[in-house]
Amino acid sequence: MRLFYVDDSGNETVTTFSAVSVPAQAWTAALDSWLGWRRHLHSAHGIDVRSRLHAADWLAGRGRPSSDPTAAINRSKPVRWQEFVSALDAVAVMPGVEVMTTFVLGGHRKPAYRALTSWIDQRLREADDYGLIVVDGESGELRTMHRELDIATRRIVEDPWMRDARESQWPQVADFVAHTAFQAIVRTPSRVFMWEWYEQRLGAIIVRSSSVTSGVATAFRAYDDEGPPESGPSQDIAGPGSRRCRRTDPAPCSLARHRGRMVTGATPHRQATSARHGAARSGSCWLRLAPLNLSVRKPRARRRG
Repeated sequence: MRLFYVDDSGNETVTTFSAVSVPAQAWTAALDSWLGWRRHLHSAHGIDVRSRLHAADWLAGRGRPSSDPTAAINRSKPVRWQEFVSALDAVAVMPGVEVMTTFVLGGHRKPAYRALTSWIDQRLREADDYGLIVVDGESGELRTMHRELDIATRRIVEDPWMRDARESQWPQVADFVAHTAFQAIVRTPSRVFMWEWYEQRLGAIIVRSSSVTSGVATAFRAYDDEGPPESGPSQDIAGPGSRRCRRTDPAPCSLARHRGRMVTGATPHRQATSARHGAARSGSCWLRLAPLNLSVRKPRARRRG
């Protein structure tokens, strides 16, 4: 039996869902491992072990998490960023823990969650195991995706269970992972420092698959400025039916050339971030995109006069 703690992140262009899973028999040891990091925060910065941590607020420097008014972590973003990395390192060594991420283009939660539940259910069948999904917040809109699963073969038991992040450590762990995965995908220019954290810090426990559903990426990998190998993206990134967005064959899409955020929509070259936003990066991220409507329209000539 595995428990899957699920959280989402996203904006109007990309929606992600991440799951932090743990075998039931390793649950206590994994929680104790995470609490070791929380005890470190308490001793180093005066942050209550029972207080709720929220990834977006933490990274943005919002709030005063420490009870000590003079603590640097209350006012210093770099200090918070350093401890965020240490949190990811703590997740990476939690016994039995694995992480999974799916995303879809656009601001729609249901397709991303449906892809995640299908993937989880498939992995459970392959392992001849069962699992329970736990979410933070209201689960009503997500219940439908559970009931779409084939009752004769499904391995996800029950509807999603709700667990308040203010009362449990596990949803906070899922929130940290989900936000890290989201930034690895969307590559917000102001968060350039964390673009590689998902792969660098959690790479050893990322679940990878070459069989992914339409519109979903389950892994991401950075290459040098020359792009991926001539043989194309690795199977971790490119599954059946995938293709790269291209301006005109065989020139690669500006997704790699601009070294910026992931392109979205029907006119990706108009939406690609300019090169100056990615100047601090050493590589380009090639993401596996399933066949969506990514046709590139040629810009219309301006009328004169």
